[in-house]
Amino acid sequence: MHGPLIAGTKSGSHVLRSEQHHSVGANENARGYDSVTIQWSASADAFSDSLKEDDHPLIDADPRKFLDVDGLEFILTEEPDVVFDRLYAKWRQRTTARSRGHP
Repeated sequence: MHGPLIAGTKSGSHVLRSEQHHSVGANENARGYDSVTIQWSASADAFSDSLKEDDHPLIDADPRKFLDVDGLEFILTEEPDVVFDRLYAKWRQRTTARSRGHP
């Protein structure tokens, strides 16, 4: 798998988090996408630094074995503007209750 390869490299050490989101009903997707990968870096500069590591060619070569790399779309974004986050609110509520001795 590609994720463990990334995690075990110097280039991958610049990745703070990697997520793979698989499409629901991928066969019904008119554009042919079956998933989205999201990788978190500390900054755009940290991402650029990852590309300069001597082992980055290993990461770059791997997807060519199983993906149509010419069909991939790539976007580098800024920090998200979180409109609301029910997941964090629930996590925070549980964490606070546990710290007070509640199950």
